[in-house]
Amino acid sequence: MAGRPKKKPEYNPELQFNNFLQELRDAYEEADSLRSLADELNISLLKLRKLLITADVFTSDICTEINDLYQSGKKIPEIMKLTGFSRASVHFYLPYTKGIYNAAEISLNAERCRTYKIRQEQVRLLKEIPSVENLWQAVIAFQDYPFKTATGLPFRYKLKVGKNGEYNRGTRYLPLTFRVEFSNI
Repeated sequence: MAGRPKKKPEYNPELQFNNFLQELRDAYEEADSLRSLADELNISLLKLRKLLITADVFTSDICTEINDLYQSGKKIPEIMKLTGFSRASVHFYLPYTKGIYNAAEISLNAERCRTYKIRQEQVRLLKEIPSVENLWQAVIAFQDYPFKTATGLPFRYKLKVGKNGEYNRGTRYLPLTFRVEFSNI
């Protein structure tokens, strides 16, 4: 295998989605009603129906009609005109195509997006309220970020975790400029 190794080699979104759908099928067979299953899974009734449509468990005349139109190559606006349904209603009767959201194990891209948002929020907080605690939270958020030194060399850092499971706040792990600039706060 050439190139760099995968960061999450064990992650297989298709397998995860198929396992989820199988668990959903099993739960549907044992459930008293759609509403009770939705309550048990803590999701809306509409989301449950769409998941069951994706799992090929739930169907109706409208669902079959819309899916047949979509499979024949019709676009969403055409299906809207033919059926008289809104865009949201047409999408509701079509199965999921991109997988599930808020899964137990997230994709590498979702992990990157989450990390990016956390980092941006920490920078915003540090700019608004420059304090040692906000600096520390930013330092935690930016660990393993690919920085460049003043001379252009690549630089990354990883904080050590103490015995209590928290990050070690020893100042030797903070870059010197952080210690000098925030020493009077």
